[in-house]
Amino acid sequence: MEFIKLEKVLRELPLDIDNSGKQHSVLDILRILRFRKILDEQDVSKLFEINRLRNLIVHGAEINHVSHETFDYLKKSITNLTNIKDQLKIKSPSFS
Repeated sequence: MEFIKLEKVLRELPLDIDNSGKQHSVLDILRILRFRKILDEQDVSKLFEINRLRNLIVHGAEINHVSHETFDYLKKSITNLTNIKDQLKIKSPSFS
């Protein structure tokens, strides 16, 4: 499901948040992306709303309809975030 793919790609971003090993929330990751100017305020706001829907679905809420615009934005965001992930990996030093 696309909602799960969004969380997966966000968690795979090489953001070097800290070395605690703590898993950060999707909202924390989105805030970091906004703070670092990787995403703008409008994108983050839309992704907050999509994350709210994702949480409702994951926790069993019955969602009868997701608009085509929201679903299209979700798919576009996954593609864009995957591209950002690839760009960030190129910029990060590799120690392997």
